[in-house]
Amino acid sequence: SPCIDAGYDLIAGIPYQDYHGDPRVCDGNGDGAAIIDMGVDEYCTPTELTKAPEGLFVPGWVWFSIPLIPTGSAEASTVLGYNAANRLFGWDDTNRACLMYPEDFTDLMLGLGYMGWLDPDQVHTPLYEGTQPDLPYEVTLTSAGWSWVGVPATQDIYSGDLLVRKGGVTRTPGEDQAATGPWLNWNWIYWDGPARTARIMSPTAGDDTWLHPWFGYRVWANTENVTIIFP
Repeated sequence: SPCIDAGYDLIAGIPYQDYHGDPRVCDGNGDGAAIIDMGVDEYCTPTELTKAPEGLFVPGWVWFSIPLIPTGSAEASTVLGYNAANRLFGWDDTNRACLMYPEDFTDLMLGLGYMGWLDPDQVHTPLYEGTQPDLPYEVTLTSAGWSWVGVPATQDIYSGDLLVRKGGVTRTPGEDQAATGPWLNWNWIYWDGPARTARIMSPTAGDDTWLHPWFGYRVWANTENVTIIFP
């Protein structure tokens, strides 16, 4: 298509994903230069769909996850492409404790969120081969309080399509919000890397109503053993 790599990508406010949830700026014609396409649908090769959004891994703190099950090594420094020793952190939801790489963990896992620090000369766009997990995919928050959650998908997920389950009962986000005892606080916090600020994802309000692959989210559970079901 003549629309591939034919747009103007210097305009401010370009989203991370296109209409279908694919990365917004891809090298669709394979000439080595990633330029935005004309129109709402970005053409990306299968390799680019396992690539982190441009601008997410910038110097400073970044909250992130991995969207696919790696087919090769899931070792953290290998996935991220830089030496992450003593500057990458995960969360032990059961023991309510922060974990540090590589003393406490080495591999990155699907469904979890992570927090990393990049020095001024460390600007990376992680890329690896992976496979889509079986859907629906479930993440269980074992304790009340904060948990770090990732997005197990290669496309954006509308938060209203999520489900939550506890004790054999399943709710939509709207049903949980309206319940006398909601299981989750639906103001999920995420980090906007380029803007260097925290934002709120909510099915009904906030800065965004969608969950984005590669992003990490902070989720508050009002009770233990709540399972989030990603469609």
